[in-house]
Amino acid sequence: MDRKMPVRSMKVELDGDYTGWWVNVRTNPPAGALADAAAAFPQDTELKPEDLVTLVPALYDILALVLTSWNFVDENGKDIPIDGLKLLPIDLLVLTATKVLEAITKPVG
Repeated sequence: MDRKMPVRSMKVELDGDYTGWWVNVRTNPPAGALADAAAAFPQDTELKPEDLVTLVPALYDILALVLTSWNFVDENGKDIPIDGLKLLPIDLLVLTATKVLEAITKPVG
């Protein structure tokens, strides 16, 4: 019998200025890698400007781990490749990360 780890994913729709934009997200990423990336987030609730030094790279790590595809385009309407996280404006990066984390941590069932 040939066994493989199941890979679950879902389409996540963005909103606001990015209505109509979407990402496909792996909802069961490897827990250890996700925990390592999440460890960079500050534990207190108040973010300080200096937190961005560790926060943004952690967002890149988490998103690179779970994103499988998207329909993102640049200001000229040209497709942004899935490995183009560093090409995203900060508002889109934060919105995507927020929606993705909601999808991953949503209870199954």
